This record gives sequence, C-alpha cells and structure tokens, in this order.
Amino acid sequence: MDVHLLNPYQKNSLEVSLRSFEQNLLLIQGWIDEKDRSGILSSRKNSLTQEQRQEIHQKVVAALAEIAYLKAELGLAAETENVTDSIRGLMSLDWEGLLNSQSSKLKRFGKVNPEVPAIVDPPIQFLANIALSLSSITAGDSSASDPRQNVSSSQT
Repeated sequence: MDVHLLNPYQKNSLEVSLRSFEQNLLLIQGWIDEKDRSGILSSRKNSLTQEQRQEIHQKVVAALAEIAYLKAELGLAAETENVTDSIRGLMSLDWEGLLNSQSSKLKRFGKVNPEVPAIVDPPIQFLANIALSLSSITAGDSSASDPRQNVSSSQT
C-alpha cells in the first residue's frame, strides 16, 4: 500500500467517486432480489430474468472487489453513513417540496380553482409536519413528534 501516490485532492476525488459507485452497486444488489412493490402514488416492477439477476450479481461482486483493492492499495478512507443523517436530509427536502405544493405555490402553474386550498392545504400541511417530525425525531428532538401540532382543526 502506497498512500503517497495521490495528493489529498486526488485521493478525496477518488474516494467520493468510488463511494458513490459503491452505494449505487449496493442499491442495485438490493433491487435484483426485490419483488414487485406497489405503493399509493408509486410502484416498482422487477422484470429482471434469473439470468439477468445472476449476471448483475456477478458484476456487482466484481466491482466491489475492485473497489476493495483500490481502498487497500491507495489507503482510501471508508466513511460511515449515519441513517439518522440520511433521514433528516431526505425529510428536510420533502418538507420543503411539500410546502412548495400548497395551493398558494400552485399559482406558479396557472390559476388555482377556489376549491383547491380547502382540499389540498390541510393534508399537505399535515404531511409537511410529518416530514418535520421525522427529521426532528432523528435529531433527538421529540418535541415535534406530534405531526398534528400545526394542522388546522378541520384535519383529523
């Protein structure tokens, strides 16, 4: 292992690229065995054949082995991703997106039907409060754990 082959900027760039690739490989590895999934507004269909699954698995294993080689050879640093940080980040983005979906913001896309605010805004506020609550829980702040706290009384 020669840790002096790369300057700190080169090493950081390589670590970031390989880490991102590794995370995507691990995501793909989870998908290849996943069954079809149906949600409310989204679904995922796994139409991979058994042969495709095996080929993908082999390539993922080979790529992970190559990443491990580079890590050992160049002294690359592993980084631990904290799930709480990921939840907080995702929920912060979703909170902002939800607030930007309120009827007052929909005006950007044209005139809003007068009935829309009463139908859309209370559930959107409720969902935004849930996102904020999930973010707060992962930050260790349980004071925002009741998502109904900022919702109008018409939403129960």
